[in-house]
Parts: sequence; structure tokens; C-alpha cells
Amino acid sequence: MKRLLRWMGTRSTLQWGVVLLVGFIALVALLYCEENGRGKWAWERYKREMAVQGKVLDWAAHVPPPVPVDENVFAAPNMSEWFVKRNGSASMPLSLSGMSNFNQDEYGNTMAEITVLAPDSEIASGEADLVLAYHPPLLAFALSGTNAPNVAQTTNQIIPLIVMDEVPLSDAIKNLAKEAKINYTLDPKAEAERNADGSWLLDSKVSLRWTNLTGSVALEAVLANYNLQLVEDPKTLRARIFSKDMKPAVGLDVRERLKKIALAAIETDTNAATGPSLTAALMFTLHKNPVRHGKPVRIIIKAEKVPPTDEIVAFFPGNLRASGANFQSNPRVKSTGSNTFKVWMSPGNHVTAADYLAWSDQFEPEFEIIREGFKRPYARMSGSYEDPNAMPMLNFVTVRVLAHTLSQRAQCYLLQGEPDKALHELTMMHDLCRMLEGRPKNTAVTLVAAMINVAVRGIYVSVVADGLRLQSWREPQLVVLQEQLNDVDLLSCLKGGLETWRVVDCQTLENLTPEEFDRMYKFPSPASATSWQDRFKDPVFLFLTFIPRGWRYQNMINIGKMDGKAIEKIDLTNRLVLAGQTDALFNEWELARSRPSPQTLMAAQIVPSYGRAFHVAARNQTLVNEAQIVCALERYYLLHGCYPETLEALVPQFLQVIPHDIVGGAPLKYRMEKGRFALYSIGWNEKDDGGAVALNKEGNTDLENGDWVWAYRGKLAY
Repeated sequence: MKRLLRWMGTRSTLQWGVVLLVGFIALVALLYCEENGRGKWAWERYKREMAVQGKVLDWAAHVPPPVPVDENVFAAPNMSEWFVKRNGSASMPLSLSGMSNFNQDEYGNTMAEITVLAPDSEIASGEADLVLAYHPPLLAFALSGTNAPNVAQTTNQIIPLIVMDEVPLSDAIKNLAKEAKINYTLDPKAEAERNADGSWLLDSKVSLRWTNLTGSVALEAVLANYNLQLVEDPKTLRARIFSKDMKPAVGLDVRERLKKIALAAIETDTNAATGPSLTAALMFTLHKNPVRHGKPVRIIIKAEKVPPTDEIVAFFPGNLRASGANFQSNPRVKSTGSNTFKVWMSPGNHVTAADYLAWSDQFEPEFEIIREGFKRPYARMSGSYEDPNAMPMLNFVTVRVLAHTLSQRAQCYLLQGEPDKALHELTMMHDLCRMLEGRPKNTAVTLVAAMINVAVRGIYVSVVADGLRLQSWREPQLVVLQEQLNDVDLLSCLKGGLETWRVVDCQTLENLTPEEFDRMYKFPSPASATSWQDRFKDPVFLFLTFIPRGWRYQNMINIGKMDGKAIEKIDLTNRLVLAGQTDALFNEWELARSRPSPQTLMAAQIVPSYGRAFHVAARNQTLVNEAQIVCALERYYLLHGCYPETLEALVPQFLQVIPHDIVGGAPLKYRMEKGRFALYSIGWNEKDDGGAVALNKEGNTDLENGDWVWAYRGKLAY
């Protein structure tokens, strides 16, 4: 002991510091080893416990099995090319890209007819509704009477000698304009122009020596050397200086006038057709009878040369929204002659069924190829499934646009009184959904696929409802629709997607880097940081970079538990969604997110809030079940001329089993009212509101309150 004390007494402060540092490092290393071992052991134990329950958390067990090539949808001609994302891109293939872009350019909705004339052209009274002058890039109202004077030519006085030596460009412009007696303004965008080295364009140094030039010619030469141009405004008689590669600059007063013309074109409610109409998936209105469009505005543009169509498009404002529509309309231009154009807003708010069918018939060859592919019983995309984040993915853009197009074609056929053709389109939608469900397992490979399936099924049911409201369906179509509706199982699809999602999240977190976390989950990370100070302010970066690996495993366990609790709220045995318990669970999650710990921080970030997914899936499955019943009710009505007093009268002739309410498990509510019927579920709030539908502040159905109601039978109002 004395030797130890003597040795300690002879050590310097530096040596003591080294000893303490080594001791601290050893303690930290010990802590990391202990936490890593404990976390890994806990994760392995959790996986064993889950395996006993038949829930395997290894990704390999969730990879879709190989299927025979000649029985695989994706091995059919064009199916993989059209429906599988390529290199992470979700753009549609060229052959189908036009499906989302119904231009209507041949269907009478032209809002403006443009004629381009020379600047000195005389215009007779009543020949035009609007006369504009285009001096690129400025579009302005044309002056009445004589043409505007050319401000760049107000003086032709020759200047014997012009010398500049390292003069700022702004000063050079100012001095030359003064010599030429030109009043001008700089366009704000031209003022903001920068050189390649980042310096201001107007600070560029000008050096020149010219002889015997007018001020205006010298000014135009200097401007041209810096990609600028002088443009005359015929209204203000002042010149403006623009960048040559700028888009057309439309005066505020002209833009306001053109905006009114565009809005009038898309707001055609007062001119809409009479007779039956339906709201399309993209929220424009489909009409059985011809639509009366407004008279096109006649516009004459005076210009030195005819502008190309893309410049004319830029004259009109875009991204305009029609009342009640969830889409935006944009201007379209088509040349109709050497100096004439027609302009319309696309998509339009009102379309005739015949016009939409005539336009979409161009895709019939592709539809037939897809229908042939859908005849195959299995659906497995080719590619590597070793990494769940790099496995082949469906092109959901193509899926969504195809579903919209098919549903709108079906609606058109219903309006035209052709239910067989409408059913033909709906059958293709039904087969499209079967592909989303991941045949042959009939469970979605990913949660995203499950939710796309839920959305497409919602569109499908809405078209079935449209046919019922129009009273278009007859016995043969109703029987087929019932069979297709009986095949829909959104709860199994959602549960399968959740189970796969749980495994993917756990495997992802095990190997996740900060940069990958930012790319996949869109949270702050070093990928967007500009300095090490920024990185150390980012808790995700600190957690993923410095924590013991065992804490990752603890977070993976919590991901599994959190997802598992959500999965348990779908009771497939009894065909129920436990709504009240689900809300309580999601509230618990929100509380946990506000109080993260090292074992839950990443789990709280990665596991999303499933509330919306559960609400939409439960409601759409309810509508599917109600649609089955209503099809049976219509068949009963066609035979007996009335509806039954109770749903039990439908069994077994019209319906083998009456679906129950998936919220609560009780029978769906049904009652007769003056020859009509009411059919509804108690909805997510698990309370019978007497068939009342609740609306949110946007005027849409509130998925959490009120009942989920099938509309009364009745003709559409017209």
C-alpha cells in the first residue's frame, strides 16, 4: 500500500489526466458492450416469442414466392413495363401518359380565338373583343387609333464619339438612354440577374470606343452584349429593359383581363347541360346531354411576327381551380392556321359522356393488352427481394390514372344507358385491385399498395352507386357486381400490409444511416446540414451515430410492439375493426412521441400514425358491404316491385350471407321509408346517429363522426 501511495504521489497532473481518460474510455466501452449485448439478446428473445405466435419478423419469410412465368401478370406483354417503377421513377410509360390529360380540344370548349396581325394593321369595328400588342417579351393593351411611337427612335442624332472605360453596366445604360432621350425602367428580374461568378449583372464593367452612332443604336448594342433588350410599352410610352430569355411579361391589367376570360371558361355551371350528370373521379362533371359552352372571346394580337404556341400559353394564367373541384386547370393552345390559334382550359369542368368516350377510345389497344394480362392468376414483380427498400415496386401513378380513366368511362356508359359496357370497365378495375392485393397470397406486399387498393376500391364502389342511382343496372350486371364485391377484403389487405410494414421497419432500422433516414422518412438529418454544428443539433444524427447499437434493437422491439398493437385492432376472425380501442392506441402513441426515451426515440419517428388508414379502410369496406346488400335489394325490387321489410328476406335467393357492421359487429341498420330504404353503419364513433352523415369543415364526409350511410334509392335530380 505504501508503494502505491508513493507511486501516486510522484505522478504529475498530466499523467493523472491520462489515467482518468483511459478509465473513462474503458467505462464507456464497457457500457457500450453491455448495452449492445443486452439489446441484441432482447431482440432475439422478442423474435422467438413472436415466432411462437406464428409471426415471423425475418424479411425472407415475407418475400412473395416465385410463380410460374406463364401464369404471372407481370410476365405478360407490356405489364412489367407499364406497372413496375423503373430506377425509382414513377412516371407513366409514353403509351399511357395521355390518360390523365383530357384536353378536350376537339369538343367545343374553346375560350379564346387568337389572330396575330402586323402592328400597323387596321381593325374594323366589332372585329375583335380584345386587342393586344406584343413587343416581346411585353404583352400590353394596344393603343386605340394610331400605333404607339417607337421610343427607341425618338432621336436619330449621331454621336461622333462614345468612349467608356470600366463603367458599370447600370451607368452605361443610364448615360446612353439619356443621350437617346429614352425614358426606361428596369424589369425587377433583369435587376436580379447575376453573372456566372455570382456577381450582379448590372455591376459588370463596360469598356468601348464607338464612333458615329446614335444613342439608341449604341444602347441596343450594349444591351444585346449582355443578353438584355429594350421593349416599348405602348400604354405608358416608356421603355422597359428585360432579359432576352425571359418568359413573356404580361401587364397586370392585361393579366387580370385574361384571368377573367379563363375563369369564365372553367366556371360554366350556368351553361351546363340539363339532364343526368355524374361527378367524375377527377371532380369534373360528366353529362349525358350536350354541354353549352360559352362563346369564345375574339383576341387580336399585334406583333412583328407570330409568336410560338408556348409563348401564347404563357400569356394566360394557370393553376386555376373551378368551384368545388379538387383539380387545377391550365391553358392549352393549338394552332389553327398560319396566324390563328384557339385556347382552352384543361381539364374542363363540364364534359359530355360521348366526348369523353370518343377521346379515351384511343387507349383501347392498351386496355385490351392489360385485360389479357389480368387473366393470369398470379402477380409477382421480377427483381431482387433481398433488401425490402430496394425491391421492385408498383408504379402507383399508372395504377391511379388507369383507375380514374376506367371509372370515368364506366360512368359515361351508365349515362348513355349501356350497363354491359360499364360493367366491362368496372371488371377491369376489379382485376387491377386483385393485382394490388399481391396474388396468390391476397395480402398486399406493402402498406402503400394496401392503401392504394383501398382508394381504388372506393372509386369502384362509387361507380356502382352511380349506376344504382341512375337505375341503370339490371339483373345480369347486378349478379356479377355482387360476386366482385363479395371478393373484396380490404381488412385482410390492410392487415397484411401492416405486418409487412412492421418487418420492413425493423430490418431498415437495424442498418439505417443518418442519410438514409432523411431520404426515407423525411426528417432532419446530416444530409441537409451545412456544418458540423448543424449536425450536432440534429437528434436523429446524434442518435444514429453515437448510441450503442443495442439501443437500436430496443427501438426495433418497440416498433414491433407498436405495429403489433395496431394489427391486433383488425379482427379478421369476426370481421371487425375495433374502432374505440384503435383511437385509444393512437392517442397513446401521440403521448409517447411527446416523451421519447432512448429505447423509443426512433420507433416514435418511424411508426406513422395509422388513424387515417384505418378510418378510410373501414369506411370503404363498409361501403363495399353495403353495395352488396343494395345490389341484392335492387334484384329483389326488379322481381317484386318493392323492397323487403327486412334484409333477411334477401337470403338465400339474392344474398347468401348478409354482411354485418364491421364496427361493433351488430347487423347493419336497415329500414323502409315510403317505398325507399335507409341502410347504414354506426360508423367510427360506434354510436347510432339515426342515419345522419357528419361533414367536416371542408364539406366532406367526416370519417370519425356520424353514420356511414348508403344514399336513398332515387333518380338523380335533373
